[in-house]
Amino acid sequence: MLDVGCGNGLLQPFLTACGAPPAAYLGIDLSSRMVQVAEATHGESGATFEAVSFDAVAAEAGEPPAGRRFDAIVFNGSLQFFADQTAALAKAAGLLAPGPSSRIVLSHLSGAAFVRKEAEENPNTVRSVMPELTQLEASAAGLGLQVVIPSFYGTEVESISEGLEDFYLVMLRWDAAHGGSDGMEA
Repeated sequence: MLDVGCGNGLLQPFLTACGAPPAAYLGIDLSSRMVQVAEATHGESGATFEAVSFDAVAAEAGEPPAGRRFDAIVFNGSLQFFADQTAALAKAAGLLAPGPSSRIVLSHLSGAAFVRKEAEENPNTVRSVMPELTQLEASAAGLGLQVVIPSFYGTEVESISEGLEDFYLVMLRWDAAHGGSDGMEA
């Protein structure tokens, strides 16, 4: 598991509680101070934290099959710091392990409306806003991924979009042709 923009490691204990082994967790953040806090708080769990950029992790991973791959890549409250989200998602797709259980998770606990306000107030720091559903579907399709929406948002595009305003949670998984849950494992 790769936690992009892990901050103080907030997600790591929750993921462990859900059954993810701490040794399989890599949290990265540009802030060395945040990584120090994460290590001090969660380092004894066996999780790994590094002060490194996502671009550096993507470049270091190398090409399959020898390169490192992740079953889950999480952008929790961090996607808005990428100026080119499509490029970031393409790099994430390149790091994603093949198969039906691999996921990219995009989330922001305060939702898309909060991120838009944050972008207006801090345009030098917040480089983009959370993608709308149609934008995300277009980007995902071009990468061989499909968008998966939690059922609590409902099934209508309008209700899903409304829900994402307050709590943004979307998953991307491989499509059937690439070993997604609707197809055979790659």
